[in-house]
Amino acid sequence: MDYTQLDHYRQVIETILSEYASLSYSYADIQSEVVFDRNRDRYLWMDLGWNGDRRIHGCLVHIDLIDGKIWIQRDGTEEGIAADLERAGIPKEHIVLGFRPTGVKTLHRLCSCLRCVGAARRIRASGRGLGGEVFAKVCNEQFRKIIAIAQSC
Repeated sequence: MDYTQLDHYRQVIETILSEYASLSYSYADIQSEVVFDRNRDRYLWMDLGWNGDRRIHGCLVHIDLIDGKIWIQRDGTEEGIAADLERAGIPKEHIVLGFRPTGVKTLHRLCSCLRCVGAARRIRASGRGLGGEVFAKVCNEQFRKIIAIAQSC
């Protein structure tokens, strides 16, 4: 990857994360911040603060640039940060879903659209509150269905 393309990817990532972090929370004293490490090509969107007496401190999005590809290590957005990257012109084959099992990391292996990624997120969200083993079983069954749908796209 040439330096121009690498710099373009950095700028796209920084712009998208900065836009997300600029949105404020209306229900709690939570501040969003971004951490950009261009030397290591690591980009984070963090939330810090308090929701009542509960401490909030967490990484919502973690992206690394590795070997010319954008690796999404953590994605806490509703739609999926990959959709934002694709809309910004990043080719699907340069986006790697680092939080997915090895066989389904790249978007182009799933399908030509992002509906399957969104479906997987909805399944994960609907499983919250289930016991760990029950959730894993439901999630794995649903994920297999999504893969089948995606391969037919």
